[in-house]
Amino acid sequence: MSHPSPCGSRQPRSHAVGPERPPLWPTPQALQIALRGRFLGAPASRDARVRELLRCATMSRFHETLMGVYFDDLDAFQILHNARYILLFERTIGSFWKHLGWGGVLDAQKNPDQFHFVRANAVEYLRPVVGVRDVRVRVWVDKLGRTSLTFGFRILPTDQDEDFARGTRTIVRVDPTTHRPVPWTDTFRATLEPYRADLGA
Repeated sequence: MSHPSPCGSRQPRSHAVGPERPPLWPTPQALQIALRGRFLGAPASRDARVRELLRCATMSRFHETLMGVYFDDLDAFQILHNARYILLFERTIGSFWKHLGWGGVLDAQKNPDQFHFVRANAVEYLRPVVGVRDVRVRVWVDKLGRTSLTFGFRILPTDQDEDFARGTRTIVRVDPTTHRPVPWTDTFRATLEPYRADLGA
């Protein structure tokens, strides 16, 4: 049985960027003590689940947008077509870049980090999105490497924290001329730091 990601209930249900950290959120140490007692009945999955919850506890922010699902997004079964999930994610990443001030025309002089290629997409479809409706799409930085970046994403209802889908996208920064991988700039890394889930992993 699939479990929704635990990262959802901590943050407000809003299409704005979440707060840095709610004051009543427990420390990772306190959370670990509590959760080890909660999951004693499932030793095989307990440690992985605890690690996931601890990772969420250290993540400061996410970016979330409200997206519409329209009639032409649906398949013959009147559910959101599988290819459209990536499109919703793509548009939310575009909103994230715009929020950081990096939208518009590519400019290697002003922002060399704009030049990147998609290396991989992965989607896990958990529940169908039925009919015309709005959904929330949430993104964060799951991992930031020397030349690569992996986004995590979730697609959720507007009134629940139970995932329709979740997944990842990995991008690689490239030289605009040679198309070879190059390191992210220090400015880029500093800007993304509040959105990173891997710093406390």
